[in-house]
Amino acid sequence: MTFSLRFSEVEAIFAELHGVASDKRVAFQGRIKALLRLGLLPGIMQGRGRTAAYGAGDVYMLGIALELLQLGLTPERAIGVVKDGMLPIASGGRLALSTINEKDPPLLSFLYFDPSALEILSAPDAPDAAIESFFYGGTGVIKEHIEHFGLSLSRLALINVSAVINRVYIWLRRTGRELAVPFIADLSEWLESYPEDRDGDDSEA
Repeated sequence: MTFSLRFSEVEAIFAELHGVASDKRVAFQGRIKALLRLGLLPGIMQGRGRTAAYGAGDVYMLGIALELLQLGLTPERAIGVVKDGMLPIASGGRLALSTINEKDPPLLSFLYFDPSALEILSAPDAPDAAIESFFYGGTGVIKEHIEHFGLSLSRLALINVSAVINRVYIWLRRTGRELAVPFIADLSEWLESYPEDRDGDDSEA
């Protein structure tokens, strides 16, 4: 069974996961559509009379982009980080899938970076710190990163990739439509299409 969702289903998943109030759903839908208009998911066709089909990879990328918005990045910067950070995003996803349901509690996979909320005040030719510092790893790697940079590290943003994937999986399982297992299977295949990110670290300790 190939995994596929409509926009309304994708929006419902993330509205629940982000605790969006019922009277704010239209605004939340607009936020998702803005990400799509800006090119987050180039393969998704939009327009009057078109029914877009969202695959497992689309749901995963949207989930990461929404987490970046929650951390204070603008839609434009969130999309830039996602597009330039696909290797660590894919590697972090693979690490998450390799540990979900294997342990209780499972080993966790994170994306971590310097959010640089004041990036807009930086020099025009300055590199985007969020993109330049984008890596993945387990809790042990995060600890080592903090200890290594010590007093020079004033901020660090974390996205729990394992939680993003697992919460979508649980939502799908509750629907009773047998979508949860195809989601994991298709997401695994999609993630494997990206090469290993040699700048990351898939170790836990």
